[in-house]
Amino acid sequence: ANTSGCAFGVLPPGGKVSCQVQQEVSQLDLDSADADAAYTVSIGVSGVATPLGSNSSDVTSGDAEAVPLAPALKPAVTLLNTSVSPTTVTTAGTSLSYAFAVSNSGNVRLRGLELRVPSLAGNSSSGSIICTVDDAGSPWAAGSDLAAGASLSCSGSFSFNQDAIEAGDLSPAVTATAANLAAAVTGPLPAIAVPNTPSLEVTVDAASCTKPNDAGALLSCIGTVLSTGNVRLSSISITAAGGSSCTPDNQPLLPNATTSCTITKAAIQDNFEAGGMTLAFSASATPSGLSPGQATASDSVAVTLPVRRELVINLGESNHNPILVDKAGTAVQLTITANNYGNVHLRSVTLTVPDLGELTCNSPLGSDILVNVNSLVCSGAHVFDQDALEGGSRNITVAGTAANLGGAVVFSNTLKMPVAASPQLQVDVDALNCSRPSRMPGNVTCAVELRNSGNMRLDDVSVTGDANDCNIALLEPNTAARCSMTRALNQDDFDNGVVELTSSAANANPRGPVTALVSIPNDTAAVPLNQTAAMDLSAAVNQSYVAAAGDSVRVTFTL
Repeated sequence: ANTSGCAFGVLPPGGKVSCQVQQEVSQLDLDSADADAAYTVSIGVSGVATPLGSNSSDVTSGDAEAVPLAPALKPAVTLLNTSVSPTTVTTAGTSLSYAFAVSNSGNVRLRGLELRVPSLAGNSSSGSIICTVDDAGSPWAAGSDLAAGASLSCSGSFSFNQDAIEAGDLSPAVTATAANLAAAVTGPLPAIAVPNTPSLEVTVDAASCTKPNDAGALLSCIGTVLSTGNVRLSSISITAAGGSSCTPDNQPLLPNATTSCTITKAAIQDNFEAGGMTLAFSASATPSGLSPGQATASDSVAVTLPVRRELVINLGESNHNPILVDKAGTAVQLTITANNYGNVHLRSVTLTVPDLGELTCNSPLGSDILVNVNSLVCSGAHVFDQDALEGGSRNITVAGTAANLGGAVVFSNTLKMPVAASPQLQVDVDALNCSRPSRMPGNVTCAVELRNSGNMRLDDVSVTGDANDCNIALLEPNTAARCSMTRALNQDDFDNGVVELTSSAANANPRGPVTALVSIPNDTAAVPLNQTAAMDLSAAVNQSYVAAAGDSVRVTFTL
């Protein structure tokens, strides 16, 4: 041992002096004592003195003491030089790095030192922290000892997942534990701000909409929610103003993700009149994390609607019987019904039917025809005069217009009114109305009647047969013309007592669609002749007197 102040002068008998004795203790001694509480350090001392008196030989003495070191052991650790980067994190996936220094500030080796940052998930074990020994620059293995006076430089990293973002702000701390530390030692790292910012956007793509064709039908559109904040969203719903709500399937919704569902709204007639409708919509969601309240957003989209203008006209015969026109003056009663089969009101509707008289309608022409509300029903008559009759069967059509019809098509049927053309001619040789001579020579002349018994006018009416003057330029229907037929008689006719006058054929050129008579008429009249059996006898002489006997007189008899 080292002594200090232990040299004295004369020490009388029985006298006592004291001095300080020091024994140097090594680090090994301290570490050994830390490892074994029974470990001691032996401190020894020896003394020598020269007696006064007759015995001058030096006298010596010695002693030793085992001293325990446990009371002197001071295990301690100091954490310093902490840093974190970045100190604000807003997005999952952000990687954070941190650093700190560790110093063994005690007087013994720290046995089985463990370093942890428990609040940073993924760094709860020392294996995720990398440390190097400052003096040597060599790696330090987690769980190994750290010599007294030694220090470490340590670093680590932490990647924020979604749960970490939604957990909010962090106040991380480094925790150091060792087998010979009475309690864990902690040191704070800089605080990390993790603000929760829930937000969303809601949109509707007009191109995705299924459009209605009529009032009352549904406009169906896909609403899409985009999470624009940094926390998950749940209980998401999308609502169409004045329409339906829907709940998307993909929940909870991660930041920067989208989810969609279909919303609907019924179209009204005014929408079609305007040519489109505006769909206003909103979305709400409950955010995860620390932010209270709902996240909401709203928007609107204009959707063009398909406008359909359809004027449909039906033309029919009022009595619903088959139409057949066979005489002039026939009036065909017609009914015209105009309907609006489109999806917008038709304004100022008018109807025009060629060759039809004045129309009688349930509403004045020029009225509006509203969708699913009213029809325009009119009636009128088409009268066939002789010219129309001879024009043949007629197709009746209706022209319809509306102020807002534009280039839309008008749908209308065509009503065919068939004409039964029947050109007919009758010929009658009137045997009872004839002139005839009482004897030869002479002619028999009889009246001939030509009657137009059909419904078409007849041009160039003529008779073939015995001589006649029957050439009639025009014969109207239901009229008759008279002419005469003549035959020269011969003696055989008188001897027979009768003579025949014959119209072998009567012909004409009909007007109208049928160009020939239905049949060629003929007639024969047997005309009786007055037979008179009689003779005249006369005598004549060639001289008026006789002069002498023997004269001859010539008498001529005429029978």
